Amino acid sequence: VRGGKGVSVERYAGYRFTSLAYNFIGREMEPMIVDLGPNDEVAELVTHSGQEFNYVLDGRVAVTVGKHEFVLEAGDSIYFNPSLPHGQRAVGVFSKFLTVINE
Repeated sequence: VRGGKGVSVERYAGYRFTSLAYNFIGREMEPMIVDLGPNDEVAELVTHSGQEFNYVLDGRVAVTVGKHEFVLEAGDSIYFNPSLPHGQRAVGVFSKFLTVINE
């Protein structure tokens, strides 16, 4: 997928997802860019099967996994079990991260 040519995907309210592999049939992973506006409220927590990897591209992202919150900055990453309640929110500025989900 060429830069800026991904397809918008609806998954959860408050997140803007762009699929980077929408044209690959039978994929086992879902790589997406996620754009977040600044938000001081606790992220709505979700669960799903598989594994999840997040890599912050721009800004600051607070990632809640279970009872723990991790504030990540550009270049930071996290890999976790998404069957635990989790959510992400931008801290102070518009933020962008890559997520790769295997469900």
